[in-house]
Amino acid sequence: MINLNNYKIVFFGTSEFGATILTRLCQVVKPILVITTPDEKFGRHQILTPSPVKIFSLEQQINVLQPEKLDDKFYKLLDSRWSLPRTTIQGGNDKSCVDLFVVAAYGKIIPQNILDMPQFGSLNIHPSLLPQYRGASPIQTALLNGNNQTGVTIILMDAKIDHGPIVAQTPIIKILETEKFPELRDRLAEISADLLIKTLPDWFNKKITPQPQNDQTATFCCLIKKEAGQINWQNTASKIFNHWRAYYPWPGIYSSEFGGLKNPNLIKLIEIKTNSLTSNLKPGTLFTFDKKLFVTCGQKTTLEIISLQPAGKNPMTASSFINGYPQT
Repeated sequence: MINLNNYKIVFFGTSEFGATILTRLCQVVKPILVITTPDEKFGRHQILTPSPVKIFSLEQQINVLQPEKLDDKFYKLLDSRWSLPRTTIQGGNDKSCVDLFVVAAYGKIIPQNILDMPQFGSLNIHPSLLPQYRGASPIQTALLNGNNQTGVTIILMDAKIDHGPIVAQTPIIKILETEKFPELRDRLAEISADLLIKTLPDWFNKKITPQPQNDQTATFCCLIKKEAGQINWQNTASKIFNHWRAYYPWPGIYSSEFGGLKNPNLIKLIEIKTNSLTSNLKPGTLFTFDKKLFVTCGQKTTLEIISLQPAGKNPMTASSFINGYPQT
């Protein structure tokens, strides 16, 4: 039985997805080093905030590095601090003291010379069934497209984004109809951690032969920008609902093109529901029915609005909005 504590792992990660995987990994083997992105300013007051991965790492007293760039200077730092001679384990390369890099939602492209440092390579955990949805937003893209299934893939990293050969992959995972991004992200993170912990012993024992991806069937997704939350009211209610699921809570979905208001302004939809009600009103028009708030979408479909946030205001319920905002 292999003892994972005999191996030295460096973890690269930043987001909640990465933090969940790191938390579970630490239950079986604690990385010797965590690499995450620099602290960023968040919120109205632009408070400098560490990443979820950094917060957990410091709690566990794990060394943390936060390079601005993964350049030659950073490579030399890694090489000088961590690439010390060590006892060879099971025929590995004894020139490196690092056995493996594990990468999960790190947020930066890692150059090949850094990927090649560990004697067992660098493994990336990607929340899709690669080669589907290579790129930065596979979970959001699956929800945006209304997919009913997804999965998790571990690859041996190369210089191209999400391109390396497949080391392990889950069976198809069903996406629940009501799941939003945070719920699906957290569920896939737990599944990813299970797959990683299950895979590591066989990877270190060299029992896995990575399988090349089929580049001909590859699809791609991009980095999400704030303007991606703009609603197109010509889309059907189900498509806008998937838009909301994918971009909840950030960037959210919003519009300034609401009909039915005396003073239209930008409004963010916080919580919405699909329903069977139809409307002949122009898409984007707000209306009330049975003391509830609705908006007309494409093809006469509608969405019920449960809560929303007008620009410069706090989030409010639909009933508060109906009472406080005059309609035409």
